Amino acid sequence: MIASSRGVVLKSGTTLGDITAGTLTEQTARLTDAQGKIYTFPLAEISRLTFMPLTPAALARIPEHLTGVLKPSGDFVEGDFLGFDGQRIKISSVLFGPQSRAMHDEAAALVLRDVEPLPSPLVVSTTTGSLFLAKSIQTEKDAVLIDDLSLGQVKVPQAQILVIKAGAQRLDRLEARKPLAVEAPSGVWPASAYSVGGLVAGQNISRAGRGVDHAIVIAANASVTFRLDAQYKLLFFRLGVPDAVLPAVSARIVVLADNKEIYRGNLLTSLDDPATIWLPISGAKTLTLRVEAPPSILCPLVCADAQLVK
Repeated sequence: MIASSRGVVLKSGTTLGDITAGTLTEQTARLTDAQGKIYTFPLAEISRLTFMPLTPAALARIPEHLTGVLKPSGDFVEGDFLGFDGQRIKISSVLFGPQSRAMHDEAAALVLRDVEPLPSPLVVSTTTGSLFLAKSIQTEKDAVLIDDLSLGQVKVPQAQILVIKAGAQRLDRLEARKPLAVEAPSGVWPASAYSVGGLVAGQNISRAGRGVDHAIVIAANASVTFRLDAQYKLLFFRLGVPDAVLPAVSARIVVLADNKEIYRGNLLTSLDDPATIWLPISGAKTLTLRVEAPPSILCPLVCADAQLVK
């Protein structure tokens, strides 16, 4: 049992960050994730198995083109891999001969070969530490279906999606687009109803105590419309109420494509966890984000990392 495994890195660069159990022979790796799904790989496809958090500085101490064990101290023990039973790693060193090392106490990571990342149209990172090299992504109810280069079809809950990256030709940030129209509630200037970054209640924008990058702020009962010209397939963003807003007030977001409602969110307060939203928008010429709240309620919503995927 790998009780606190931080996952497995494949030679391709795909990473499974929620592996909880596994065994490796000289030919095969059999791994189980937190949901009980079993993965079987030829050992030649495994680059690294990690048993505890590793900082970039620790990873930098892994030498290229060598097999062996990275110790918790940061030292690297070179040796040929012989086996892993889920508790102890067996290697054979030229200097010290066969040896067995316990994961965690004596091994922070098992290193089998260099990572040779495959090029992919999209890279998807998750809150569990996984990283998928995606040929394509599709949305389902409360989930995202990822076609990974190494794993094939993988279903990930929307709430676990952290970041997507793509080549410049595949992804645009919504914040970079000039709005086609901004509609403000009575008594609010349009320039105050929509902003990119800035302050909320005189404070820097934050969620759960953390600063928010690439933030779009929409005032309560305001809407903002963007021209898309049918260029995009998906809209991705994380949604929340800023920390500076009192938790007694709430708001929801409504998303429209070509003036037709495609999403109506739940009411959120500043105490709620951010919601991760994926929406299909193929063929949409315009996109409208509208914030709904009770009259006279000042509860803006923040869309973080809003991205349009071609």
